[in-house]
Amino acid sequence: VAGIVVLVVFSLFYVFYKKSNLLPFLQMLGLAFVVGIGVWIYTSNVTKGMLDNRYTGKNASGIQKKDITSGRLDILTVQFNNFMEHPITGIGVGNGKYERLHGEKNVTAASHNEVGRLIEEHGLIGILSLLLLFTSPVALFFRGSFLQKAFIISFFLLWIFTIGHSAMRIAFPSFIYGLSLINLKDDQ
Repeated sequence: VAGIVVLVVFSLFYVFYKKSNLLPFLQMLGLAFVVGIGVWIYTSNVTKGMLDNRYTGKNASGIQKKDITSGRLDILTVQFNNFMEHPITGIGVGNGKYERLHGEKNVTAASHNEVGRLIEEHGLIGILSLLLLFTSPVALFFRGSFLQKAFIISFFLLWIFTIGHSAMRIAFPSFIYGLSLINLKDDQ
């Protein structure tokens, strides 16, 4: 879903940058939509409906889950509470999982939200880090050319969408964030 949103945003920026006709873009968007629906139907059939269950909040048996966030909202609540108890220093790097394990809710899962993890474990320094991470690409965005803005906003949005559900345990979000700091020069 994040990839689709980012591709549409980039395509719109590119169309306006090139000042080309909007009709070819809309044709490609329509084709992509039809192909996307086809891929969804095919994948849903191959997985015997598991893909549909995943995005409709059902478990493997097709029974509706009580919590569509798969417990992530509970983790985020615990993270916020831990931050409120230790707002300056946080609870310490890597201690979030252990704090939740010994807490009243006895949650054993690791954080899937990088923003919540940074604030919980690093406190005020985490908030300052997030401000720096968010303002750097935004400053480049306002100074960049139209094409550069397309790349910056696309990579920045993909980074935000990714850290919201998979944190930074994989290299992808870090690499994508680095690309959001790209500085293109138009020599033509």
